[in-house]
Amino acid sequence: MRRAIARHVPRDSCLWSATGEPLTVRWLPSRAEGADAPLVDHDTSAPPDDQENVMSAMIRKNFDDPEETRPFEQDKGRLDLVNLDSGPVGRAVFEPGWRWSEHVKPIAQTDSCQAPHMGYCLSGKLAVVMDDGEQQEFGPGDLMVVPPGHDAWVVGDEPCVMLDWQGVADYAKR
Repeated sequence: MRRAIARHVPRDSCLWSATGEPLTVRWLPSRAEGADAPLVDHDTSAPPDDQENVMSAMIRKNFDDPEETRPFEQDKGRLDLVNLDSGPVGRAVFEPGWRWSEHVKPIAQTDSCQAPHMGYCLSGKLAVVMDDGEQQEFGPGDLMVVPPGHDAWVVGDEPCVMLDWQGVADYAKR
């Protein structure tokens, strides 16, 4: 059995490796629990006490037939959403010239993007700058974890296509 470290995973989650092995999760103490709180090991192969959290059927969704599409301003892309019991998953297509501060800010009505993102870049390149000035560029094959408080833009003349598992519930929602 493999071991994983988890901070943002619900304690009743069943986690499996890519090869189908159950994972043992070690929960780090939350800020509320304090730095002296013990680490907690949990064998995720055992079913949770609450049987409602156990997946009961396979699900197939396709981003080419999304349940919702949210266009960005000036036709500079869109967010296609499929909904799961655990929340929405998005495929964002950012066209060349797209910039959050120009094409989503008018929709969000915030100074910077306040959505956290955990995503995977399928194609193209996206630059992200945090409100504090830290900057990073993401390209094909990159996993990105970006906290709230940032701007972003497409780098180059190829559309950037990202899958996003966090922060899409209200992203570009009118």
